Amino acid sequence: MSCNVRILNACPGPRCLDIYTNDLLLKDNCSYKYLSDYTYVDPGDHNIKVYKSGNKHYPILKAYTNLVDTSCHTIIASGQNSDMSLFLVPDAHVPVATGKAFLRFVNLADSPDLDFTFTDGAFIMVNDIEYKEATQYYPVTPGTYTVKVFISGTKQLLMEVPNFTLRRGRSYTLYILGLMSDWNMMGHIVCSDGE
Repeated sequence: MSCNVRILNACPGPRCLDIYTNDLLLKDNCSYKYLSDYTYVDPGDHNIKVYKSGNKHYPILKAYTNLVDTSCHTIIASGQNSDMSLFLVPDAHVPVATGKAFLRFVNLADSPDLDFTFTDGAFIMVNDIEYKEATQYYPVTPGTYTVKVFISGTKQLLMEVPNFTLRRGRSYTLYILGLMSDWNMMGHIVCSDGE
């Protein structure tokens, strides 16, 4: 049996990263906003290390975890300089028989708390999501939606994520990435989880 892991580089800037587990290369040369496909790894203990690309002398981030058989995780490198961190987010397995799609939100933007609202008929509002926080998965009627992201408790629109489609029986994550101090670094990723 095996587990599935994928890599997300949410560290704003030009630095590319190489990610290893138990000294085996998972992915090299990962640029900012890069999200890999899932790759198979053995279940059990994993010592995850992140290096600047091409420099395997000193890891810039390290984490230790135990991966359970048949699980799916996203390994996220996030932040800048002294605020950099490495953490794992478990990705959902959705029952095939469900008539709903499922969506969660992850705030990886170095910003105040964020609020998320649907503009296209889905009655979901998610408020006060802190930096590096991942919400639960919310059931959503399958369809195509736009989500607006606001600075929490205000009407200040941070970004709009237009026209993404959620399909029945699948789970998705909307990642918000970037730096409030540099709008060129802001961005988002919508991805399907656990596949």
